[in-house]
Amino acid sequence: MSAARPAPAADPIGTHAISVFVNNKPGVLVRVALVFARRGFNIESLVVSPGVEDRFSRMTITCSGRRDDLVQVVKQVAKLIDVVHAIDHTRA
Repeated sequence: MSAARPAPAADPIGTHAISVFVNNKPGVLVRVALVFARRGFNIESLVVSPGVEDRFSRMTITCSGRRDDLVQVVKQVAKLIDVVHAIDHTRA
């Protein structure tokens, strides 16, 4: 008989800080927020500030969830038109 393997640790729910660098155009905020909504995430905090150049904006989004699920959301956001870069700053 083989020894029982311990169950893998569950991915705990944590708070994540996500930065999204976007082209400053109408409708971009809505498209980013829809990705979170469709995946069942509630945005707890949202800050939008101008980029170094006026044609860009930086969104800082805070939400709670499992890291693996948020990785997928960040990947989906990064694929959106007018999104230049998206990253989860939360350490695992």
